[in-house]
Amino acid sequence: MKRLGDGLGRHPRLVAWAILAAVLIAVVAFDTRALGLRGLRMVLLVVGALGASAAAVWIVSWERPTK
Repeated sequence: MKRLGDGLGRHPRLVAWAILAAVLIAVVAFDTRALGLRGLRMVLLVVGALGASAAAVWIVSWERPTK
């Protein structure tokens, strides 16, 4: 368990991306369930959610750390 905590502390952006991506995919899946999207369309929405979450974490990382 300590190794997991150490890994999370060393890679905060990766953790932030994983959490944000999981939430965005859940929102996309929930909101599109009534549309009946299948196959490639759903895959493209999930890929878009992954890209959007990666871009968001990357942009937030541009800020300078405050002292």
